[in-house]
Order: sequence, then C-alpha cells, then structure tokens
Amino acid sequence: AMGIAGEPYIRRALGFTALPAPLGLRRLLEELVAAWTPDELGGLHRSGISEGLGSEELGPAYIEHLLDPTLAVVEQMLEIWRERGEVEIAEEQLRAAGLALLAPVMLALLHQRGLGGARRRPLEFGGFIEAHVDGFLRGWGS
Repeated sequence: AMGIAGEPYIRRALGFTALPAPLGLRRLLEELVAAWTPDELGGLHRSGISEGLGSEELGPAYIEHLLDPTLAVVEQMLEIWRERGEVEIAEEQLRAAGLALLAPVMLALLHQRGLGGARRRPLEFGGFIEAHVDGFLRGWGS
C-alpha cells in the first residue's frame, strides 16, 4: 500500500515537476518501468489486480491503497505543469489525463512482464515512453 511507505516515491515523483513537462513525464514513466519488478511495483500491482478482480473487498482495497494514490500523484504533477502554463489540460480533465498517461504504460508492463509478452513480442520501453509522452502532450494540449 502507498500510505507512509509510499511517501518517498510520492515526493520523488512530485520532484520531477521541477523539470519541463516533457522531460518530467518521461522520467516518471521511466521510473515506473524500472520499479515494475516482482519485488516492487510489479508485484504489488499484479497481486492487486489478480486478487482484486471480482472481489468486493480486495478490488476496492487495491484501488484505494495503490491505484488511486498513484493516479492522484500524476494528477498533482499535471496540475503543477498546468499552473505553470506548460500543459493546457482543463482542471476537470486532470483525472482523465492521468488515466490516459498511465493506462498504456501499465498495460504494456502487464503484457511484457506480468504475462510473459516479452518472450513473444518484446517491447523496447525507452522508445515506447518517448513516443507515448510526445503523443500524450500533443493530444492533451501543450
């Protein structure tokens, strides 16, 4: 769970807002990919999703303690860049924008590392992240 244990990660992520939005978003996603290991974020998300799907208790717990706090940090980051005029995301669209940023990366991580897709169709994450951030910023107005 995020809670107190997640505070250093939250501070680190928010620190990326000192960078221009394109670079800060790339750093955020690169760190997410780097931390997606069985012992770190990958294991937490994998167990949260696999145990949470279809569970009236575990699903909401995963959302409350891991997924929503992660999305909230991304929303905070986008809000900071919005206030600086680096992204033109309407305030009421911050949640949707955060989902739009994270969802493709999380699906790629689940595909590659959680479901064995790297053996079947490997994905080079560096190029993927660069293209995704560029497309995200074009689509969400920078």
